[in-house]
Amino acid sequence: MCRARKVWELLVGPVLAGALVGLTAGVSTTAYVFATAVSTLGGLPAGAQHRTWSGALARGGVTRTLWASAVIGTHLTANDTAIAPLPDPVTWYLVLGSVPACITAVAVWFVAARGRRHAQPRALPPPPVAGARLGHSPPVTGKAVIVNESVLPGASPAEPVASSRLRHDVVLHGATGFVGRLTAKHLASAAPGADIALAGRDEDKLLALRDELGVRRPVIALDLGDGDAVEELATSTRAVASTVGRHGLPLALACARQGTSYADLSGEVPFVRRSIAELHDIAVETGARIVHACGFEAIPSDIGTFLLADRARADDEGGLTDTVLILESFKGGMSAGNLDSNHALAAALEADPALRDAIADPWALAATPRKTSTWDEDPRAVFKDRLTGRWLAPALGGPFNSRLVRRSDSLTPGGYGEHFRYREGMGVGTSPVAYPKAVLVKSGLSLMKFLLTSRSARPVMTRILPPGSGPSEELQRNGHFRVAVHTRTSTGARYTATVAAKADPGYAATSTMLGQSALSLATDRLTARGGVLTPSVAMGHHLVNRLSAQGFEISVERERADADDL
Repeated sequence: MCRARKVWELLVGPVLAGALVGLTAGVSTTAYVFATAVSTLGGLPAGAQHRTWSGALARGGVTRTLWASAVIGTHLTANDTAIAPLPDPVTWYLVLGSVPACITAVAVWFVAARGRRHAQPRALPPPPVAGARLGHSPPVTGKAVIVNESVLPGASPAEPVASSRLRHDVVLHGATGFVGRLTAKHLASAAPGADIALAGRDEDKLLALRDELGVRRPVIALDLGDGDAVEELATSTRAVASTVGRHGLPLALACARQGTSYADLSGEVPFVRRSIAELHDIAVETGARIVHACGFEAIPSDIGTFLLADRARADDEGGLTDTVLILESFKGGMSAGNLDSNHALAAALEADPALRDAIADPWALAATPRKTSTWDEDPRAVFKDRLTGRWLAPALGGPFNSRLVRRSDSLTPGGYGEHFRYREGMGVGTSPVAYPKAVLVKSGLSLMKFLLTSRSARPVMTRILPPGSGPSEELQRNGHFRVAVHTRTSTGARYTATVAAKADPGYAATSTMLGQSALSLATDRLTARGGVLTPSVAMGHHLVNRLSAQGFEISVERERADADDL
């Protein structure tokens, strides 16, 4: 729990609120009893937040004792004489402060504990296997352990992952998290014949997820702190899909060493920059394809621009020049993962000014940086796009997406064009009120960024988005996104690439993008060499075709030339 929240709940809040109650409580015994009852109810979260009754009892007693002391002390200070004199202060201190407070805290803890037990799904044991005693689950050890669906008679149902041959097509790591569960469901329905294992820290949760999916999948209990276990897992599969972001760096490193493909959802410039520095040369040598940002950040941006360059090349229209992505429509939710990622990024930049300066470079992720133009700089205010003539607000994911697109440009033989420039914005229409609408959108995005990155807002946001939370199934079904990437080539030709889906972009659509990326890395005949790559460089049209088959709208159209272009 955040230190600031602890200080508020245990000290500042009780004293301030208790003082206020003390000023208004009156002087009668009845009024003091009422004031203490109010203060006791005011601290109910102590009981709900503790996992043990002793913790709830201790915390409840401390909090409500401060309440009662503030009530009594404030009243005595404000009133020289009392119509009804107080009893012995020590007695009031104990009776009005601790006793009701402790009883309340323990009662709330009991109710909350029952709720937690009912809310959490019961992990079912693995299917019975020959030679194994019923009622006994495979042990979880420091090594990565796979819980097999079936074994030979007399064999143990749990065995190390290490093997002289590949066991799996894909291992989904972080399978029990919010996005991990969605990805597991997608893989279960989209690739029923693939050999896919579910991996994570908690064996019971993995088994429960497997039972919920109704599929016969092996599960792997893995501690990322155990280097040997992580290496063993990397040797057991063709590809790994990770939903744990920057926390998965040890697994990405193991995959790079073992020549195993790896895909994740990380959209943090510092993490990807570190991955490039530490893993790229290793992956080039082993042939491993390490691919970050395989979700809404940044596949639409990356494959949209890739398709524009590919089409211009096919039409012999030269390279791309001014290119802008416009987020035309968007409906989706947020999760605790968004909050954690943004707070981690803000903390890293605050702690390391040199890092902040480094990632401010628009070409921070590129293999061969170029001279930066004003077009490449991250928009900080509303701007009018000179290519489309539309007013745009800065896009929240633009700073990362644009850097990843520039890495694709730098890794593509011949690049996207000698004068390629790229930026992103949020569309607000073309009406006469487009400019004020863009200003309002920019203000809303600034507030959202503050809430996602500010330490002072974190206690509130953590309550709104507790760990493991995310948008409802209804919001995921009703979500959607549409992006249009516009460009002008060096010959003056103009093209627009569209990437859209009728699904929550950050969750339902992202789980599909990650799942299909992992399947492509594992089973498609890819020609890209190893390294820390981007989705378009690693998978190209294979990924485009896979997403189109899943219902994504992906297209490229040539626009009519304007008079100014002739």
